[in-house]
Amino acid sequence: METPLLPGFEAQVLEETPEYQVIQDTSGRIKRIFRDRPSLAMPTYLQHAVACEADWRDNVEHRLDPADPARWEGFEQGRAEIEAASAADAPPFWVYQGLIGGYMYLRNMFGPEGILYAFYDMPKLVHEIMAAWLNFQDLSLARIQSAYALDELAMAEDICYKAGMLISPAVWREFLRPYYVELIQRARQRQTRPLYVMLDTDGNADEAIPLYREAGFDAVSPCEVASGQEVVAIGEKYPDLVLFGGLDKRLLTDGADLSVLDRELERLLPAMFRRGGYAPTTDHGVPPDVPLVNYLHYREKILELDH
Repeated sequence: METPLLPGFEAQVLEETPEYQVIQDTSGRIKRIFRDRPSLAMPTYLQHAVACEADWRDNVEHRLDPADPARWEGFEQGRAEIEAASAADAPPFWVYQGLIGGYMYLRNMFGPEGILYAFYDMPKLVHEIMAAWLNFQDLSLARIQSAYALDELAMAEDICYKAGMLISPAVWREFLRPYYVELIQRARQRQTRPLYVMLDTDGNADEAIPLYREAGFDAVSPCEVASGQEVVAIGEKYPDLVLFGGLDKRLLTDGADLSVLDRELERLLPAMFRRGGYAPTTDHGVPPDVPLVNYLHYREKILELDH
């Protein structure tokens, strides 16, 4: 998820060769991307928007004004559509609001290496930037919740990799926890119905789950199999934690043996359906190399096992 900057930095091509382009994106990051697969290969990040206090003050801070009228264009139309859907003779629906999580917000600004140095070298600045995150998210949510009640806040965080968290629990508690606690408490106080708060992170979240639970989170996605996440075991350890994902997306790819997929679904789903609090999805988005016939087989198998 991109940092909600308005106006965003100018998206522009700074350099190009037959193989790649160097671009600036709307978050102010300068990165090298492959021309033939810009959305499928990870870019190489060359520079981020914030490296010092002056960068924050001069180039970024003013772009995080939650009251900017341009942010709310179409808001009243959206509210009317939700009200009309609520009044219609239709099944209940889920009202979801996505947010950029605190770590992803900091990482987008400083870079994954730069933010590690900033925690040590510029702690006061990091706290100021997190206070701006809290202010932006809280005031935006207050306006949204004044129009309609939410069912879920989903925090795009990506704070884990294959072996665990990208920062230590101590750093998380110092620089992220206070802002999460405050935001979630305020959001829930404005609610007229329960509000679920989801941690959305790739990688192995075993270490992260108890930390986010102590800040008020009660859902986790996508329980990535390639990093050693086992959704049944997580569900047993945290019986009141809402879980999404946990199915290895690689089992659906072109050429995969669908009998292997069937056996995995037969192992996972009965246990998770008995437990409850589980949405049967792949461990991240369905990749482009999944044929439609495989995807339909997967969905039909879920319906079969849900009876």
